[in-house]
Amino acid sequence: MRESGTATGGGNQHPVLARLADDIDRTRQAAESALAVVFDAGAIVGYGGRSVVFLARDSVLKIYTHRPAERARREIAGLSAAGHAGGLRIPQVLGSECIEGALAWVVSTALEGSAPGHVQDAAETRMLGQVAARLHAMPTTALAGLEPFRRNIRAIDRDPHPQRAQLSAVLVGLEVEQLTRCDVCFVDGDLSSRNLLIAPGLPPAVVDFEGCGLGCGYEDLTNLYVQDCLIGGRDAAVALAGYREERQLLGSGGPIDARHLLFHTARYFRWVLQWAPEIDAELAQQVCVLTPRVLDALSAEGPVPL
Repeated sequence: MRESGTATGGGNQHPVLARLADDIDRTRQAAESALAVVFDAGAIVGYGGRSVVFLARDSVLKIYTHRPAERARREIAGLSAAGHAGGLRIPQVLGSECIEGALAWVVSTALEGSAPGHVQDAAETRMLGQVAARLHAMPTTALAGLEPFRRNIRAIDRDPHPQRAQLSAVLVGLEVEQLTRCDVCFVDGDLSSRNLLIAPGLPPAVVDFEGCGLGCGYEDLTNLYVQDCLIGGRDAAVALAGYREERQLLGSGGPIDARHLLFHTARYFRWVLQWAPEIDAELAQQVCVLTPRVLDALSAEGPVPL
């Protein structure tokens, strides 16, 4: 999900920082000692407090507070794999420690740039699709050691949440057919403008891989479609055109299957609605508003409207 965070001072106002303050402090000191680097005291708290980031001039320390060892492993594997993607800047791992039962950390190189912010800029929007295409076109030899990508969607009997129940009913009827259409490749898992950096004269950079794995590339297209287009206001046709054209330039991929994209979007909505009502009410409400549009498009005869 979204990786943009909140900078905090020494007051540790975020509840995760407050609860884990001593553990985070010890973990930061361990990373500093291992690499002889001193990081700024102010932390950037990742989405939902699942990671905490500290900055130095030339490096970035990320400490994982939720499924820490697994997420650190995925981050390291993703950074290693994505280094084989052409036309992208990818941080290099400088050091790490992943111990089961403790907070894990990864230090990587700091990259120049800022997140894309001009939602009406067609070139920026097209670039989002191009980045996804470059990641998905990586050779299979670069993907050794990646774990499967996953979204844990729980079955709920007699679900009282109306949108969740509608999505579950539709997905049951579509999964057998649609899952056979999945094209397995590298999946970033949280690909959106929030986790990209752009700078004049430089290729775009991808800076977050803690949810990556092997899965259907439409998972990344779904993230761009929902977060940057349906919610963020970018033109979905432009982003998808950037993806399709870049895939053709790279010699792989055909036309985008709009129905398959909407199937993954419905799964994404169903997954969000099992946790967001408790921790991100705004996102849950946005998904509830968008759900009828996606379900109507899935049920349409003929060409599927996006």
